[in-house]
Amino acid sequence: MPKLAEDRAFWEARVAERAKARWQLVIENKYAEAYQFFSEASRQGLTVETFERQMRSVGVKSVTVKSVQCGAERCQANLETVVEYAIPRIGRRSMPLPVDEVWVVSNKDAHIVRR
Repeated sequence: MPKLAEDRAFWEARVAERAKARWQLVIENKYAEAYQFFSEASRQGLTVETFERQMRSVGVKSVTVKSVQCGAERCQANLETVVEYAIPRIGRRSMPLPVDEVWVVSNKDAHIVRR
């Protein structure tokens, strides 16, 4: 695969693809698989169990990649998730929630950085 500085368009498409795939795994409750999208350094500070607990509490129902822009060392992905929440005595509601992610290229692929 090309280096980030050599082919930004390639990496922007790759990050968009991987960001959508990662969130789709979260939606499908496949947390261990979604966890693998983190960079190696990000995984060192976060266990799969903690990641699963955090994601279960969010209730993401869908995701749309709005844009990806890559610079010389990292990519910024802007997404919109739709989360579901409960309102007492009213019921469940959905709400769009913007998400900004930072992705880096390491081990020949794009990986999300935990912030």
